[in-house]
Amino acid sequence: MARHLLTARQAQAAGEGDHSDGDGLYLRVKVDGKSTGTTASWVFRYTAPSGKRRELGLGAADRGSQQAAGASLTRARKAADAARDMLAEKPPRDPIDVKEQDREKARKDDAAKKATAKSTATTLRRYARAYHAAHIEPIRADRHGREWLGSIERHAPASLLDTPIAAVTAIDLLDALVPVMRKVQDTGWRVYQRLGTVFDAAVIERLRPDNPAAPIRRELRKRAGRRDAGSHAAMPYRQVPGFVSDLRLRTGNAARCLEFTILTAARTGAGSTRDTCFLRQLATAGRCRTWRCLSNSNAWACGARR
Repeated sequence: MARHLLTARQAQAAGEGDHSDGDGLYLRVKVDGKSTGTTASWVFRYTAPSGKRRELGLGAADRGSQQAAGASLTRARKAADAARDMLAEKPPRDPIDVKEQDREKARKDDAAKKATAKSTATTLRRYARAYHAAHIEPIRADRHGREWLGSIERHAPASLLDTPIAAVTAIDLLDALVPVMRKVQDTGWRVYQRLGTVFDAAVIERLRPDNPAAPIRRELRKRAGRRDAGSHAAMPYRQVPGFVSDLRLRTGNAARCLEFTILTAARTGAGSTRDTCFLRQLATAGRCRTWRCLSNSNAWACGARR
C-alpha cells in the first residue's frame, strides 16, 4: 500500500477532514467549536489481531509553520511504522493494547519510586507516631494512648527508631528487643507486639514488603530467657508508721490514695477509680479511721488492728 502521500506544505494547509498519508496514517483536522480556528492530530487506522477496526492516536499535529508541519509529519510516520511492526510480529500485538500496558507499567514504576522515596524519608519513629495519631489516639483513653507510644519510644533504642522504616531488618529488631526483654520482659513483649502492629500497617501502605517482627518471635523468646519471678520490694513493717506519718503531711490525691491503700490493704486500683480518688479523712489519729467518698455516701471503716 502506498505511503508518504502528504507533503509538509499539504499538511500545514489541509482543511477540515481526514487526509491520508497512506497505509492507515491520517491527518485529522477539526473545526474548534470554541473558536474560529482548527485543531489537527495524527491517527493510525488498522485491523487489530482480533479482527476489530481500531484507531490509534499519535498525538497533535504542529502546523505553525511549514518546517514544523514537516517535523510533525516525520514523527507521525515513525510512530505509524512502529505500530505496523507490532502488527507484523508473530504473534501480532495490538498497538493500542501495548500503549495501555506501557502506560500502566509507567504508572506502577512511578508509584514504586514515590513509595521508595517516602519509605526512605519515613523513619520508624515518625511512622509509629503517625500510626498512633491515626489509629490509637481515637480509640484509647489519653493515659493508655500515651503509654502505647511511650513504651516504644522509651525502650526501643534511638538507633532503631531513627532508621528508615523500609530498612529495618528482622536482625535489627531482634538485637534491639533482646536487652529490653531481659530487663523488663512484660514490657518488652508489649513493645514487640506494638512494633509488629506498626510494621503491619507499613506493609499495607507499601512502605516495606514484609513485617520484620513476624520471624523473630520464637528466637526472641529463646534469647530473652525465662523470667525470674521474684518478690516485689517491700517496706519493713516497723517503718510503716513513720512512713504514714510523713505521708499525711503531703497534699494531693496521690498521697490520699496511697494512704487509703495502706490502711485498707485494698488493691491499688481501688484507690484510683473515680469514686475513690476524692477521699477525705474524717476521724482523728488514734481512733478508728473513716474515709468517705465525696461522690456518694459510701464510707469505709478501718479498725486499729488493720
